[in-house]
Amino acid sequence: MCYVPPGGYREEFGEEAARLAREAKEPEALLDALNARRVTLWSPGRLDERLAVSRELVELAEASGDRERSLVARTRLVLDLVEGGDLDSAREEIDAYARLVEPLGIAAYSWWAPAWRAMLAGVDGRFDNVRTPAEEALEIGSRAGDGNAAIYHQLAFWVADAEQGRDYDRWLQVIEDGVARGGPSDAFRCGLAMQHALAGRLDEARGELAVLGPGGLGSIVKDMNFYARAAELTIAVGVLGDAERAAEAYAVLRPYAGRVFTIARAAVCWGPADSFLGRHAATARMWDEAERHFEWALSTCKRIGAAAMATRTRAWYAEMLHARGEPGDAERAEQLAARAAAEGERMRLALDPSPRG
Repeated sequence: MCYVPPGGYREEFGEEAARLAREAKEPEALLDALNARRVTLWSPGRLDERLAVSRELVELAEASGDRERSLVARTRLVLDLVEGGDLDSAREEIDAYARLVEPLGIAAYSWWAPAWRAMLAGVDGRFDNVRTPAEEALEIGSRAGDGNAAIYHQLAFWVADAEQGRDYDRWLQVIEDGVARGGPSDAFRCGLAMQHALAGRLDEARGELAVLGPGGLGSIVKDMNFYARAAELTIAVGVLGDAERAAEAYAVLRPYAGRVFTIARAAVCWGPADSFLGRHAATARMWDEAERHFEWALSTCKRIGAAAMATRTRAWYAEMLHARGEPGDAERAEQLAARAAAEGERMRLALDPSPRG
């Protein structure tokens, strides 16, 4: 159901199942129905509903004394909290999850805690600290036979390497293999476009974006992979300096201002949506909108502790100010660029190339 396009009957079926379970006053049936409903709501436009369902799932599971159901519910809740920008609560839930899972010793649940530690290290810009917990998550998950652990391990390493400018060619092959296996094609295409753009292969990046068709980001299904596609496309379009695609993507992403972009159940946290909206607006020369989003993004980064994206946002903001060229912009741009360069060096963060047209 995660990959079924939103809309149509899936949400209606989920809501009806929950209603019937409530009327029957069957706690076990309600837990099952709400879990199914939570899956049907997994699209960007349904965050508030998802969060309410995830909280209720945790409460019901705790009340029933069912630790395993509580753990499953918390994997949903952590994602919803991160996406909603409440990383303080997400960190508390991750700690609670770790305490709950430890005495059970069930590998199928235990791997989530180190996977989330890897995610949080990436948010903080501690990329060298991403790899150890990601490896731990893979080892535990492999013992449980859970293929998701391998996917989360790969995502953690890929994003950490992309952030630090490592192994572009190796990851290009990995993503191309994913396309060949028949994975979510537009997700892989956006990833390929980003990898090519960061490696300086601009024609190849344009080619991958062209595969998406004239609708661009607007043609992509808004399912569990949407935020990943959006972040990857934003980076590619920004490097290319593609104003037309940027304007189109900005219109698609504008309703998600204030969110935080994630992959899967918080396997990776990219950072505030406003950083990416600002990048699109700047690429499209929508200066006022870009400035507003960048300021909001920096405030959000400070609140949630997203050091890496704060640095990248400053670099993007500096580029925008240089391009706009209004009185005082050059001085502000120099200050932002200098701070971004210093922070980037400390984190060994590979800041995106300037738009190359």
